[in-house]
Amino acid sequence: MIMAVSERVREIGLKKAVGAHTGDVLREYLMEAGLIGLIGGVIGYVLGFGLTELINASSGASPLFLITPKLTILVIDFAVVLASLAGVLPALRAARLDPVTALRTTN
Repeated sequence: MIMAVSERVREIGLKKAVGAHTGDVLREYLMEAGLIGLIGGVIGYVLGFGLTELINASSGASPLFLITPKLTILVIDFAVVLASLAGVLPALRAARLDPVTALRTTN
């Protein structure tokens, strides 16, 4: 998220110059962080589920690992919350950018 903010400094400055409020920019980057966490969590869950099924199938009659719906929700929620927490600081940095300074910045 830090790279996403630093790569889009001019875009953020333009949004703020046109009239976006600090809360709008903050909300946008927090939603992006949460969405990245959701996608990563789902991909990780699917890979983990596949590996678990493979291990259970190769172990014989009784399964070694059990995946419950409660565990599924917990895993995906954890990924989203962790990504959102990691996105708070970059989102605050983006929201507090001065539009004039941001538009003058060259990458």
